[in-house]
Amino acid sequence: MPATSTCKARSIMILHFIFSLAWTLLGIQTLMVSIDYLDNDKYEIMDTDITQEVYNWPVISLNYFSLDSEQTTNILAVIYGCIILISGIVAVLLTCWTRIFALRHLQYLKSQNYIQQNFEVNWEKSLGSEGNDQVYQAESKPPNGKKLAIKNIVIKNDDHPQFQTQILAEINAKKFQNHQNITKSQEIFYTKLDDLGQYNIFVVMERGFTDLQKVIENKYLYKTNYLPDQLIQLILQIFEGLQHMHTKNNECQKRQLKLHQIDILEKDFYHKDIKPENILIFKQDNQLILKLADFGTNIQNFKDYCLFSREFGTSAYLPKEIKTASIDDKINLQKVDIYSAALSALMLASHPCINPEDIRNFAKSSHCDWNWNKIFQNGQNEQNIEIIQYLLKAVDKDPRKRPSISEIIKKMKSIKVSKKKYDFMDGQFFGYLDVLNRKQNYGTFIYENGSKYEGNFENDLKNGYGKQTYLNGTYEGNWVKNQKNGHGKFTWLNNDTYIGQWVNDQKEGQGEIIYNTQEKYQGQFKQNEFHGIGKFTHQNGSYYFGNWDRGLKHGNGFFFENEENQYIGEWYYGDLDHLLKSKEHHKPAAIHIQSNIYLNQIYVYVLYFS
Repeated sequence: MPATSTCKARSIMILHFIFSLAWTLLGIQTLMVSIDYLDNDKYEIMDTDITQEVYNWPVISLNYFSLDSEQTTNILAVIYGCIILISGIVAVLLTCWTRIFALRHLQYLKSQNYIQQNFEVNWEKSLGSEGNDQVYQAESKPPNGKKLAIKNIVIKNDDHPQFQTQILAEINAKKFQNHQNITKSQEIFYTKLDDLGQYNIFVVMERGFTDLQKVIENKYLYKTNYLPDQLIQLILQIFEGLQHMHTKNNECQKRQLKLHQIDILEKDFYHKDIKPENILIFKQDNQLILKLADFGTNIQNFKDYCLFSREFGTSAYLPKEIKTASIDDKINLQKVDIYSAALSALMLASHPCINPEDIRNFAKSSHCDWNWNKIFQNGQNEQNIEIIQYLLKAVDKDPRKRPSISEIIKKMKSIKVSKKKYDFMDGQFFGYLDVLNRKQNYGTFIYENGSKYEGNFENDLKNGYGKQTYLNGTYEGNWVKNQKNGHGKFTWLNNDTYIGQWVNDQKEGQGEIIYNTQEKYQGQFKQNEFHGIGKFTHQNGSYYFGNWDRGLKHGNGFFFENEENQYIGEWYYGDLDHLLKSKEHHKPAAIHIQSNIYLNQIYVYVLYFS
């Protein structure tokens, strides 16, 4: 917080307090002096009717008293003294209240260059938005260099009540973040931009390497599945975080407030926008940690049953009672959170996975009578059926029939699965996430030459997901009948690494190979060679992007050496055969390869010319 701003504000408050206190003392002194001068024996009340009706209202006039001018002055002095005393007391109380409230959020005031000094923020990389809120990717500056997300809430200066409500809501939200399954706010501060007429509230949060939505999309794309014990580990984390949030309600002080015509009880906290995008994934000790996020502005401190508010989260994950409610209906927000969390868990548990796009389409439909039992009917198998059948109860149309969070947790823990604690190997959460459709004969086998395999077997063959250590390196990924098939990662002893698709023990399909010289190839493979469309980047930053044939440049391509030397041409088995365009004649169209760090899938955009 800027020292000058703080000192100036505190000095003004102290001066105001001193002035108010002096005003109060003056009122007391005036009152005491005036009373001393009054002597009830010096005047008598005349024997006359002192009450008269003027417009039917009684009026008492000092003229009915036998008072001299000095006594009249003393009585008026007493009245003035009372007025000064009362106004002084009110001023002192107001000063104290203003000081307490202002200092409560004044400590969060920062200078406008505070962010630049402490964080590296990618303002062009928005991780999400909602109304005036934007969340950006950021890192703390060295030596910490911690990956963060910064939420920016913009509020106009003329909406000061909203600013006060917002900053205090964010501060209060930190009360229940001391749980491993709830995203923590590292820091909360705000800046005031008088020239733009706005407040900027910033909430610095921890950032995961991905979110549940990307995992579900990848799971649907590759038709993969989790083992039951893995599913239970992940689902339990979602509901344990939610349970902590709801349980914290009973620990906070009860205080009735009035905000925007809605009764608020400070003790109650709800998420109101649980969806896969708001469940972040972290890795800790080779385990996946799921954390609820994005509850700062969406949390409302409503009572258990509160007036309906239309400021709810994502339509696709809201129950029918929200979609069809009127403004006078009372909604059980705890059951709303349970519904949204269970629907997110259902998408993770189903196999084959339901298309995430279908959920969005359901939300756009004109009716809300969705039959989740029918929708998830094809997503059940012998491994996950008990999990899915119970989660379907939590998305029942009738909120009264939905189980409580404690009941869901108890049920998940009661489902009998393998007692072995399963580690999430690197390849799983980087895109191929499939471990096995069926866990059979999981174990370790050591070969005579010293190599070692740990993973799944079927009919005495490596089949499923496993890790094998060879004399020249390590492979971790999918196997089919003793051969590498599917997605996998091979790391050689010299630190060369290939991540991508395999067919019958050979690199084939989309993949990426990174050499220990920092050269790399991203694109298509066939029988262990570059074949198709791909990009090869040299150590000095120059690269070739285009067609390959059996490991050689062949066909149309683009070569970038530096800003001054780049051209499009036609190659013939490694040699430039014909120059089509150079930079001075025509600037090539946008050509690039995008590598998705979550899926480890290479999306190659076809080379084209304009």
